[in-house]
Amino acid sequence: MTAVGGDASSFLNWNVDADPSERLAQLRVLLVGAGGIGSEVAHGLVQLGVGCLHIIDLDRIDASNLNRQFLFRRTDIGRLKSEAVVEHLTKSSFNRGTDLVAYASDVRDTQQFSWTFFRSFDIVLNALDNLEARQHVNKMCVATRVPLIDTGSAGYLGQAIPILPGISECYQCTPKPAPKQFAVCTIRSNPEKPAHCIAWAKHLYTHLFGPATNESLLTDLECRWDGQETPQSYASRLLRFLFRDEIVRHAAMLGAGRRSSPASSD
Repeated sequence: MTAVGGDASSFLNWNVDADPSERLAQLRVLLVGAGGIGSEVAHGLVQLGVGCLHIIDLDRIDASNLNRQFLFRRTDIGRLKSEAVVEHLTKSSFNRGTDLVAYASDVRDTQQFSWTFFRSFDIVLNALDNLEARQHVNKMCVATRVPLIDTGSAGYLGQAIPILPGISECYQCTPKPAPKQFAVCTIRSNPEKPAHCIAWAKHLYTHLFGPATNESLLTDLECRWDGQETPQSYASRLLRFLFRDEIVRHAAMLGAGRRSSPASSD
């Protein structure tokens, strides 16, 4: 199969009589996002037998992810999503030779993910919950004429939008409303705006002082009052946990996530 590269119309000219497994084995796919949608998309692509799959995701796995992101386990909490997905799928019994590469970076970093980088893929799949990042990927695909499938979810609704640059309308042709809610794993690990910090504080307050439930999004934060210690002792422990221990832990994870080259499955 000839790589699409700079000509999206090639997707319309595929020979339908060709062996689909051979076509898939030569396909180079870029997946942006390895969360609820992205991890399942990656799982399906490896089962299909795509030849090369590169995955970009800056976030780390949070306890709140485990009830809907089935590739991850409790032992994965705190790990980079992209690297965990690559590790699990590389070891999977159904992987027939897909070359997997993980990037723990922001897709908006144009030095690492330049036009040349995007142009090297046959198709890009978006699985992001960040409006600005989705718009950036759309811009890069339109500029390089690489086909894009943008996916997303909101409550019980979901969408998958195929975009062929120069043929169909792009993601930004239709105005998108700004999201009113934020993903917990994003605002906890990588807050970018004051609104993210406010939303995280509201989640944290509910967890600390609201009714205890097994469905809490923050079950890995072991800082609730057990009723056995004095309020003064609990206040001191809570302050140390939130404003020292958590900061040190996230700073260490941030440092561990910085690298100059991607983690390959080889």
